[in-house]
Formats: sequence, structure tokens, C-alpha cells
Amino acid sequence: KVVAFELGYGLRTTGFAANLNAYYTDWSDKTESLSSRDDNGQLYFASILGVDANHSGVELDFNARISSNVKLTGFAGINNWEWKNNPTGTITDDSQNVLGDATYYIDGLKVGGSAQTTLGAGTDINLGNGLTFTAQWFYFDNLYSSYDPADRDDSSLAGIQALELPSYGLVDAGMTWKFKFAGLDARANVNINNLFDTEYIAEAQDR
Repeated sequence: KVVAFELGYGLRTTGFAANLNAYYTDWSDKTESLSSRDDNGQLYFASILGVDANHSGVELDFNARISSNVKLTGFAGINNWEWKNNPTGTITDDSQNVLGDATYYIDGLKVGGSAQTTLGAGTDINLGNGLTFTAQWFYFDNLYSSYDPADRDDSSLAGIQALELPSYGLVDAGMTWKFKFAGLDARANVNINNLFDTEYIAEAQDR
């Protein structure tokens, strides 16, 4: 069952465009199928019933023409994604033998694996003679480790959040040259991702 609300606004003027969007989505009674292995390598499956979750947030993007040669772009996403209850599940082995039932204490835990706060800005600069310089900055925050709900079947773990990873920012840059080759339109690109060689943790598994 899904209940969703969304409201957006777009602005268009000469040399500027922006979109602002807010959303609120409630999922209830979802079914999740998971698999995991114990320390002895035994494979187990969990069919988790009645999972509730809430996703809400505000997102913005824009682009602006500063001059005939310079364009700026940007975006922001401020989101909150959480599980909203402690569902129950049935545990089976790889032969589909039922081993028992369990309750998974995930109420209030953040959804892991994706940054819930993202920011970015970029520029395109026309240098003339077919040369264009581009640069983008990205920022990631409110990022939680992925975790297996099957590891959350102990009531003593209720309310304990998964590991939150450090926020980080990255810069990419590149050059493009448009030229004629044998009478045809040609293009050469060079790009450098993570220009400043930033060390960061993009994902992790919490156990």
C-alpha cells in the first residue's frame, strides 16, 4: 500500500531555469526477501512481511547562463528515508525447510546504502576556438551503511542506528575540443574524476 504526495514548482526566465520539488511517500505492508549466511557458511532465507517505510524530502535543481560563454548548474537533495516498524519474518534454509519466525527491530533506522543529503554545482566555460572547460563539485552526507535486517532480530538492538559514514566532497573536471577532421565534425575529450584525489568511503556493510 502506497500513499504519496508530491508538489513541484518550475521557474523559467531568460538565461535561468529552476525546479523545486517536495515529496512524501509512505509504504505499508511491503514484503522483503533476504538471504544471509551464518559463520559456518549455511545459507538462510528470510521472508519479512508487513514492512513499513517513509521517504520524504525536498529537491532543487537549476541552471543559469551567466554570459554567452559561462553556464552554471546546481542541485540539492535533502531527504529522510526511514523504516517505520518492527516486522516479523519466516526463516527457511536453502531446502525451504521452515526454521522459525523472528521479529526484526528496524523501526526508526535510516535506509542504508545511499546518501540522503546531496549537493552539487558545476560550470561550463567556453574558452573559444572550440574549447570548453567543465567542472563539477559533488557533496554527499547523511549516508548510512547497508545492513541486513536479518542481523537485527535481537531486541537489545532496537533503536541502534547503523553506522553513519563520513560526509565527503568530490571535484571532477574536463576539457572538450570540437574541431573539423577530414571535413567532418570531431570532438576530443579529457576528463579527470576526483581531481584532488580525495579518499572517501562510498559504502559499507554494518553487522
